[in-house]
Amino acid sequence: MRNNILRLFTERGFAYRAVRARVYGLMRNRLNLAAPMLTEDRRVLEQIIFAHYGSDPDIKTVLFVGCDSYTAHYQRRYFAAHDYWTIDPDASRRRFGARQHVIARLGGSWPVLPRRFFRADHLQWGLRLGAEFS
Repeated sequence: MRNNILRLFTERGFAYRAVRARVYGLMRNRLNLAAPMLTEDRRVLEQIIFAHYGSDPDIKTVLFVGCDSYTAHYQRRYFAAHDYWTIDPDASRRRFGARQHVIARLGGSWPVLPRRFFRADHLQWGLRLGAEFS
């Protein structure tokens, strides 16, 4: 705490980042507004990858792996016309998930989630990508 107060006055840009983080947290958690993360990987995901899959008429069902406050708006913003599912092993993340949310690990057994709805090649890609970042 004391270190952060000192950083407010000594570290260039720290005050701006601290205020921005608080405002975004308020928007996401208290006001239930979409507040995307302002990072390059999220920009690519939301503006390029989601645009591609959202416009593909062959894709009817979407499984998004992992939920947090910055993903809570994905269903209504990007996949409103799709059968949108989320999966996360942490039960406390349920509030950020889809209406159809499963509390489980992606590689584990899915008692509720019908595997036949999802294309295996995309699930494999997601598993590989997740393994690279874990």
